[in-house]
This record gives sequence, C-alpha cells and structure tokens, in this order.
Amino acid sequence: MTLTGPNNQTIDAAPGANTAIVTYPEPVANTTCADGGLELVKTEGPASGSAFPIGTTTITYQATDACGNSETVSFTITVTASDSVISVSCPANMTVDSAPGASSAIVTYGNATASTNCAEDGLNIQVTQGPASGDSFATGTTTVKYTATNDCGGMDMCTFTITVNAVAAPDCEITRTATNATECNNGENYGIYIQGDFYTVSNTSLTEYSDGTAILAGTADGLGAIHIEFTGRTNSLTPLFGNCFTPSTTDWYYYTSFTGTIDSLNVTGNPAHPFQIGKGANNQNQNDFGGSGWWNASNGQTGDINLRLSGNANTLQFDESCEEPVAGCDLDILFIVGDTNLSAGDVAVKNHLTEQGYNVMTVDAQWAEASDANGKDLVLISSTILSTDLGTTFKQVSTPVMTWEAYLFDDMAMTGNSAGTNFDTEWGVNSYTATNHPINGNLSGTTFDIFTSEDDVSWGYPYNASNDAGYIPGSPNKCLVIAYDEDDAMFGNFHAPARRVGFFLRDNNATKLTAKGWQLFDQSIQWLTDCNLANANGEIVQSIVNIDRENAEVAEERNEEETANLAFGIYPNPATDMVNVSLVEMNGAAVIINVYDALGRNIERVEADAAYNSVYRINTSDYKSGMYMISVQTGDAPAITKQLVIMGH
Repeated sequence: MTLTGPNNQTIDAAPGANTAIVTYPEPVANTTCADGGLELVKTEGPASGSAFPIGTTTITYQATDACGNSETVSFTITVTASDSVISVSCPANMTVDSAPGASSAIVTYGNATASTNCAEDGLNIQVTQGPASGDSFATGTTTVKYTATNDCGGMDMCTFTITVNAVAAPDCEITRTATNATECNNGENYGIYIQGDFYTVSNTSLTEYSDGTAILAGTADGLGAIHIEFTGRTNSLTPLFGNCFTPSTTDWYYYTSFTGTIDSLNVTGNPAHPFQIGKGANNQNQNDFGGSGWWNASNGQTGDINLRLSGNANTLQFDESCEEPVAGCDLDILFIVGDTNLSAGDVAVKNHLTEQGYNVMTVDAQWAEASDANGKDLVLISSTILSTDLGTTFKQVSTPVMTWEAYLFDDMAMTGNSAGTNFDTEWGVNSYTATNHPINGNLSGTTFDIFTSEDDVSWGYPYNASNDAGYIPGSPNKCLVIAYDEDDAMFGNFHAPARRVGFFLRDNNATKLTAKGWQLFDQSIQWLTDCNLANANGEIVQSIVNIDRENAEVAEERNEEETANLAFGIYPNPATDMVNVSLVEMNGAAVIINVYDALGRNIERVEADAAYNSVYRINTSDYKSGMYMISVQTGDAPAITKQLVIMGH
C-alpha cells in the first residue's frame, strides 16, 4: 500500500482578516491487496474549503485496505497575516487674501482622498487639526491635518497649509461722482469707449483711498457693471494729451496701473496711458476736472475711459488720524459640534455668529482637546455632540464656555449628576421666563416666546438661585439658561475658572428661534465675553452731513461727547451684501435709520418703535460699490451719521 499527500501550502490572509479559505487536494492511495477494500479517511484538521486560522495547521489522512494494511500521511497549511495598507492624500496648499482690513478669511478647501486594502473596509476620513472647510482662518499660515482610519486598525495622516495674506484696509476714502465726458470733436457724451462705440455711464463713482488705491464702480449703459481697481497713485508720470487742446497739468496726478471688469470684459490698464486725473485730464473737456486712461481687454479689444469727476485736486486730502473700523467684537470662537458636516441647527448658529462679525472655527467633538481653547475668546458646545466624547475636557479651561448639551451640564459641574432631576431635555416648550440676571438685559422679569412653535429644550438646576437666568414658565426648577460668573461655586466643590452658561437649544431648533430668542443668545455671548456689540466700533463720532443735491458735498466730521447716548456702530465696514447697525442705550426710544448714497438720495429707511441695544441688519446686496452715509436719529436730538463703504458690486 502507498499513500502520497499533497505539498505543504502557505496562504496570505486578506488584510485585516484573521482567517483564510483554503482548498487542497486529497492524498492519493494505492494497494495491491487482492481483496481491495481501499478506504481513505481524514483524521486531523479542517476540511478543504474551510476557514483556516492565522498560523500553521496540520492535516492528516489514513488509508486502509481489506488485507489489514494501513498508511498515514500529513501535510501543513500555513496562513500568514497581511498588513493593512491605507493611504490618504491631502489637497494642495492654498493661499488666499483676506478682505481689506480683515484679520481672517472664510476658506473653503477640498476633501482628502483615501484608499485601503482592508477586507473590512470601514474607511473614515476626518479633519483632526485646523479649522473645517468653510470656517474662518486667521491671517498667516495654518496647518490642516486629515486622518484616515479603517476597520483593520490602519491609520494614515496628511497635512497641507492654508495661508491667508492680510490685505490692509483702505484707511480713509474720498468718493467722486463720475459722469460722462463730452467728445471734443463730435459732441458725443460718453464715459466708456470700445473700438468705435461710445457708452454712457450712470450711478458711477470713483472712490480714492489714502493708501494710493482707488475703485471705479457703476454702470456702463447698454453694457453692464463697471468695477475697476487702481493702484500706484503718483504725481510724477508724463501726461498724455488729446487733439483738442493742451491743458495745464500742474494739478494732475496718476494711477500707474488698473485692472477690473466692464460687464464681462476683463480689462487692464495700458501702460502707454495710465489713468490720469486733473483739470482737463479727460482730454475732452478742458475746463472740467476729470480723468482718462486706456485699457486692453483679454479678448483683444481696446478702449478707454473718459470721465468728468466731481471736486478737484485739492479734494484729495486724507486725515492722518483715520482708523479702520472694528468689525463686531472681533472675537475668536471655538464651536464644537458632533460632525463638521453641520446640522441645520449648527449651520444657523454658525451663520448667525459670522454675520455678527465673530471668527468661528468648528471642531468635531471626537477630536477636541482642552488645548483647542487656547487663544480663543469663547468655546461653544453644540448638543449635536455626544457627551461621552467630551466629558470633562473643557471643565477646567480658563476660557468662557457655553453649551446646550444637557448631558454635559453635570460634567461641567453646572448641575448635579442625576438625569431627570438635576438636568434633562423636555419636549413641548415655547416660552421662557426671565429672572433679573444681567444676561437678560431689558428682557428681565418678562415671559416671552423663544421659538416660533413648541420644541425640545435642554434644562438644568444650578448650584445657587443666583445662577438661574430663566426657566420654563411654571417650572422654576427647570432652568433654561444657567449662568456662572468667574469663581462662582459650582457642584462638587468646584469653582468656575471663567464664566459658564448652560443654554436651552437642542440639535436643530436654532432655525426656529424668535427675534427675542436670538437676542437672548446674543446677550449670553456678550455676557460671557464682556463684549457689547453695540460698542464694538469704539469712539463715538458724530458726522454733521450737509447734502447739497447739486454738488453732493459732505461736511467734515466732529466728535461730540454730549451725543454719547445716541452712539451706534456699523460693521462690517467696508461691507458687501449686508451691514449691521448696532445701537447703544437707546432706552426704548423710537429710532429712525436712514441710508443715503453719494448723491444724497435716501435709499433705505428703518423705523424702530423701541430700540434696546438692538442690532439692525440692512441688506446691501443691491447697493452699488461706493460711499454711503448711515444716519441714526431719535426724538429731537441731532442725527448722527457715519460713512459706509460698499465694495465688490
């Protein structure tokens, strides 16, 4: 009798797998026994086609025949573990410019890509360092890290940088009304000339800044919007004369380069004829103050700009003490969320904060660390997080913290640790009863709706009654806003390292907040940070504006301490699509807000019956680029007026 087994085998398991399916042939048995009866039996090891574990497994077979002969044979199956391979690739480094005068910029970047050979897959990619896409990035260079993991225990990381270049804000500006020149040979009125075609301009202005730049913005009739930016103001270039007269150039000055758009045309200044400004400088009207320049378009067309301009060369005087405006409170807020792919509620909160002028950085709670609070003015923690992801992470930070995750209240020592008794959530709440806590401001002692319809809320019961800012009407033990001042006693023999607020929001109901609900939210943040939005623009300046509808001249500004009770701020400034008007200590007075364009025309009017430290938002998306005046008046007091610059339209 003979028995021959197969060769030993070595098999690689799939990456991350603990077993491998292995098939093998049976041994071959032969006998010379006349009675036959040959029988082959496996006596040890898994069957062919079974799952074999990592390591070496022995397979044994026995053969017998009717003559009493017997033979055995063994062979081995070795399964080796394969390493899990995972690879992640980051987007390319980015460089962007901030808005003029801004200390940060909103940056949107691409997702990382990753691949893995893990049999279980489970590929997960997260931002583990740096702001999320769509967040605010401070000027300078910020490193963003992506981390990829799989279910086989593999991990890979990559980084890239985002550099925000700080663009200085125009210090001060002078806006000139720009109107059509009259062609000196044929009498054609025009402002823009394109290869034989004349186009008039309307609602156009040239705003010149003290840093040597300027912006021409308005409309070329029959074409579209004009937006051209000039740089390099100088008095020393050689003028270019037309054919009709030879002007005096003693008051002329120039912009060495310009670029921008006229409707869909991308235009760049022709170095042979930079933009010149002065009496007769439009080369068409000798006795009129104006400007002209040649340009080349990206499509090969050429043309020129010929304008009359209001004022004169002496108008170009800037106050050396001009300061750029402060945008809101200019606070840096760390917003901790359950997922950086934000829920509707977290989007509403982030957008609201950004519109108020705050710089917001979102972080996934799974990756949040106490050190993330370093350098921040405030930490906000959404209820979209899992309390187990954070626990006591931010309990001892010296940065103010506000959270609306009820099951984090006890971890932060704001409440006791018994759910249902010391803290919880409750459905069907729509109203809020305010105590006399300073966080409520003019809402103190009143009951009002916080949502447009009933919804879920977070509540807790604080250490002392003095920490109760407001509660569910009829349930004073269920506080909707808990407020601890720095060093206040908290639960567990703990004292607040900085101010703390427990707020009533839940995952998505920020989208349903009423005006007073948002007011309470804003006042909570202002209380936490000692920042009053209405005072954010600093020095009170009263501008006495005399509007002459023929020449649109604006008188000089002057400071008036006696009008402090009518102080207001505007931010952002310069603005694009909206501007906030903040009012201070109006004490319920009726307030009228008017917006005037450079020609003195009243283009917006807001009347408030009772203003209490309110922020009024004005939609400026339809405004043309240029200078405007915002005037605020209450009662018989003189109106206060401030300049507003609209850019990018």
